[in-house]
Amino acid sequence: MHRQYGEYDYFEFHYDVENIRIAKSEQRDLLQDLRDVADGLEVVHAVDLKKEQAAKKRESRQRRREQMERRLNSFCHSFQSIWAV
Repeated sequence: MHRQYGEYDYFEFHYDVENIRIAKSEQRDLLQDLRDVADGLEVVHAVDLKKEQAAKKRESRQRRREQMERRLNSFCHSFQSIWAV
C-alpha cells in the first residue's frame, strides 16, 4: 500500500506465514505426516534422503565396476589376438 508521510513516499507491506512446520525427531509421526499431506505439504524424512543417496552411490559404483571389467576384458581379448598370430 502506497502512503505518504509529509514529503516522503513509502510503501507498507504485510505478510502472513503459512504452512511451515520444521521438526527434528528420530521417529516418524505417521498421523502428523498424513495431516500434512492432506494439507498439501510435501513430507520428506532425512533418513529416506540418506538411504536414497546411498542407493544412488552404490548403483554408480556398480556401473563403474562393470565398465572397467568390460574395458579390461576387451583389452585382454585384443592383446590375446595379437599374440595368437
